[in-house]
Amino acid sequence: MQIIIMKRPQREDPGISDGRVGYVIPEKAIKGSVGRNRMRRLLKEALRRWWAHIEPGYDIVLQVGKVPRVDHAEYVEMILLELFIKAELLINDGVRIAEERIESLVKKIKGTEGQL
Repeated sequence: MQIIIMKRPQREDPGISDGRVGYVIPEKAIKGSVGRNRMRRLLKEALRRWWAHIEPGYDIVLQVGKVPRVDHAEYVEMILLELFIKAELLINDGVRIAEERIESLVKKIKGTEGQL
């Protein structure tokens, strides 16, 4: 699964809004609108859970590349958390919490590999 994250400071006063998020999911990446909408919902849900830990004042764009069929919210959340850490978007103790969450998700995903 390939997701690219792009961030830039907002042009307006960062105190006005917490930030904006854009989703780019081309038809080449996921065939069919149902699959693209499903991926968008998975990304939005993962982002909603971690929004309080994301540094305000940035515009964020999530661009999805070629994706195998992914219906597991935990897998998408794990990839997003890794990207947030690399992009230095998490504030306060968000990095520590994210790393702990990634560890628990890896264990959970490995435990269900045969069921995927």
